[in-house]
Amino acid sequence: MAIINYQLSMERPKIIFLLFAVCLFAACSNEDEPINPPLVIRVTENPMTDATAPNNVARRGQVVDNTNFSAFTMRYGNEDTRTYTVTKSGDTWSTSPTDSPGAGEHTFYAFSAGTFYWKGGSPYLSFSVENNVTPQKDLVVAKTAPITGNEVDLSFNHICSAVQFKICKTAAMADYVITVNTVDLCNVVNQGDYYFNTGDWSLGSSKTYYTLNTAPITLGTEATDLNLASGSEYLFMIPQTLEAWDKTAISSSTTGCYLRLDCTIQKGGKYVKGYTRNNYAYLPIRGTWEKGKKYIITLNVGTALRDVSGTKITGL
Repeated sequence: MAIINYQLSMERPKIIFLLFAVCLFAACSNEDEPINPPLVIRVTENPMTDATAPNNVARRGQVVDNTNFSAFTMRYGNEDTRTYTVTKSGDTWSTSPTDSPGAGEHTFYAFSAGTFYWKGGSPYLSFSVENNVTPQKDLVVAKTAPITGNEVDLSFNHICSAVQFKICKTAAMADYVITVNTVDLCNVVNQGDYYFNTGDWSLGSSKTYYTLNTAPITLGTEATDLNLASGSEYLFMIPQTLEAWDKTAISSSTTGCYLRLDCTIQKGGKYVKGYTRNNYAYLPIRGTWEKGKKYIITLNVGTALRDVSGTKITGL
């Protein structure tokens, strides 16, 4: 019994010493780990301006504003730094991850879509406009001045052009019945890089077309909206200058911008030759779309309609 008692009395100090060592290590570890406070995000949005006021007034919620903006991505520094996902609940913005970058000055870059890159010290956003208009969304970005601490104030700007389309026939076509099944906007640039430091776009080389309506329309002399898709009225386009089609034969090498109308044309109950069934008619289109502006474009369908060869349609 004496031996057993001796062994027990020797084990207790070892256990107590081990516990003390663990606690001391934990205390040291906590002191050595930097603790960065959580980010505090405050957001404002600068509204789009109307390029042809007072007509350009949004009637639905496609254009981002303070009421329907609820998520974006945020970066700081170069491409090697972390990505923050920022979401809104009620009036509060929260980030994932939650902690701020830490000591020093940091410039934050925020964007609602696109891919962030860092090229030779110049941050930019690569963005492509969806070919299908249904999922298209407004594009807004923000950049801060170099800041310290954990409070980030972001003032977002619209960097695409919001374009709405209407259509009618001219007074000269009053005696014609023109039924348009689809209208395609063709040969517009759909990709570009936006540079945060300058606020400028660099256009890509790719071009595509966009279908501007989803149901047949019989044209009147009063303009009617082209319904892009269910609940949509704007195309969000890369800002650009449209160079008009030169009215030569349409082919894969055509570079100018034009409208392609799938339509039938009648007068006095008789079809215009070549348009007894759905066929394409063409119109050139030109103009300049600036970032952060809304446009209404009315397509006036008249005697200048041309066929695929670039020749004016006979009988108009």
